Amino acid sequence: ASGMLLPYHIGRLTTYASLGAVAGLAGGALTHLPWPTALNAAPLLLAASLFLAQALRRALPARHPAATRHPPGRWARAVATLAAKARRSRPDGGFMIGAALGFLPCGFLYGALALAAASGSAATGALALLAFGAGTVPALALLGIAGGAAARASHPLLAVATPIMLGANAAVLGVLGVGMLLR
Repeated sequence: ASGMLLPYHIGRLTTYASLGAVAGLAGGALTHLPWPTALNAAPLLLAASLFLAQALRRALPARHPAATRHPPGRWARAVATLAAKARRSRPDGGFMIGAALGFLPCGFLYGALALAAASGSAATGALALLAFGAGTVPALALLGIAGGAAARASHPLLAVATPIMLGANAAVLGVLGVGMLLR
C-alpha cells in the first residue's frame, strides 16, 4: 500500500494544479469585465470567509456538531465510486485514485481555489494549488504509512494548531481583499 503513496499524491497534485489553473484563468477573465475594480477583491474576500468559517468550525466544534458530521453528498459518493474503480494492482492505480480524490469537496480546497482565482493567472493559480497540495502531503503520507495511530497521536496538537493557522490565513486574505477595495 505504501508503494501507492507517491503515485497517489502525484495524481492528487495533478488534479489540484489543473483546478488551480482553471480558477486562475476564470479569475483573470473576470478582472477584465467592465465592472468596478472593487469587485476584483471578491475572490480574496470569499477565500478569507471560507478559511474563517473552517477556523471557527474547528475551534468551536461542540457548538456546531452537525457541521462536523454529515453524510457524504452525491458528488463525494460519485468521486469515491470513481476512485474505487481504479485497479490497485496496476502501476497507474495510485495515480488514478489520487486524481479522482482530488475532486472531493473540502472547505480548505474551496479557500485555496478562491485564492487561485484571485491570482488572475492560470500559471499562478496552478502553482498556488500545487503549494496547497504539497502542504498536505506530509500529514496524508504519515496517515497512509502509520494509519490511525498517527492521527490519534497528533490530534490534540492539530486541534489547537489548525484553527490558528486557518484564522491567520483568513486574516491575511481579508487584509489583501480590503486593501484592494480601498485602492
